[in-house]
Amino acid sequence: MVPALVIAAGVLTGNALLYHDTTLAPYARLHDLEHIGNRFAGQGPTLTPDFEEYAEYYLRDDDQDSMVNGPRLELRPGVNRETEPGGTWSYDLDEYPLKFVESFRTIVMRRNPLQSRPPSNYRLVYSSDYYEVWQREQPARSVVALEPLLGKTAGGKAAAVQMLDAHNATACKALAAAARKAGPTAQIAYMPAPSGYIQLDESNLTLSGGFARSGGVIEATGAGRAVREQPIPVAGRYDFFIEGSFGRPVDVSIDGRQVASVAYQVSYPAEWIEITSRWLSAGVHRFEITRGGISLHAGDGDGVDPLNRTIGPLVLVPARSSVPALRYTTVAALPSLCSAALPPRWIEVRRPL
Repeated sequence: MVPALVIAAGVLTGNALLYHDTTLAPYARLHDLEHIGNRFAGQGPTLTPDFEEYAEYYLRDDDQDSMVNGPRLELRPGVNRETEPGGTWSYDLDEYPLKFVESFRTIVMRRNPLQSRPPSNYRLVYSSDYYEVWQREQPARSVVALEPLLGKTAGGKAAAVQMLDAHNATACKALAAAARKAGPTAQIAYMPAPSGYIQLDESNLTLSGGFARSGGVIEATGAGRAVREQPIPVAGRYDFFIEGSFGRPVDVSIDGRQVASVAYQVSYPAEWIEITSRWLSAGVHRFEITRGGISLHAGDGDGVDPLNRTIGPLVLVPARSSVPALRYTTVAALPSLCSAALPPRWIEVRRPL
C-alpha cells in the first residue's frame, strides 16, 4: 500500500510541475492574427518582421514571408545578429534594405513604441491591441532612397559617438546624391525619433526576490519585486508598453496603486504589449513591478526556458495618435536634419507622382 501511495504521489507531483510549467498560448493575440489573415487574404505579399511561428499558418492566404519561413529574407549590410535569420528576434524595418521592404504590399507588425514605421508610401490600415497592418498605397518608385540614422545616447563613449557620426554622414551623403538624381521635384520625408519617453529596465531598477538581471531584461525565477523612484518631468497622459514573455501575472503599480497587469502573454524577445494608458503628474513617483507566488493556474510556474519568463523594459511614451508621425520638407532642409542633436529615425527622398 505504501509503495503505491509513494508512486501515486510522485506521479501527481510530476504532473503538477508539468501543468504549472506549461506555456499557454496567448489566445487573444493569436485570434487577432487570425482575423488579420482573413481580412487581408489575397492582399500580399506580406512581411511579418516579428518572429512568430503561427504567422505562417494564420497568414497563409496572404503570401506571408518572415524570418521563420522566408528563405529570401534580406538585411542591410552591417546588420549582424547571432539570430539572423531564423532566430528568435524581431527586426526593425530599418534593418531591411528599402528594395526588400518595398517588395511587399502588406506589412503585419507587432505594436512597438520604439520601432520604425514603414516608408511614406505605406498607410496604416488596421491597428489593434497587438498588431499594426500597413499597406503600400503608392508605387515603390515613389521612394527613391531611405536611410536610417543613429541617435547618440547620453554618456556615450567617444569611439561609439565617432562611429555614429560616421554612419550618419555616410547616410546623409547617399541621401543628397539620391535627391540630386531625383531632380527638382524631389521631396524629403522623415520619421522623427522617439522622444520624451521614460524607460525602466534592469539597469535602473532595484531588484529583489526571484528577479535577476539578465542582459538588459529581468529574468523571473520566482516571486519578485522591482522598484524605482522615477521622476516624471512633464505632466500628461502616457501609454505604458512592456517587453517580455509572461506566465503568471506581473503587476505594475505607481505610488502603491496597481495600474496594470499582464499575464499568459508568451512572446519572443523585442516584442511588446501595451498594458495601460495613464495620466501622470510631474514629479517623482514610485514604480513597482511585482510577480507573485505560484498558484493552481496552469502556466504560472517558473518554466524551464528563461526566454519564457522575462520582464521589461517598461516604457512610458507620451500618448499620441495611433499613426506614427511622418514629416515632409524640402531638399534644402536635408543638411539641418542630418546635423540635428536628435536626428530623425530615418530620412527618405521621395519623388511625388
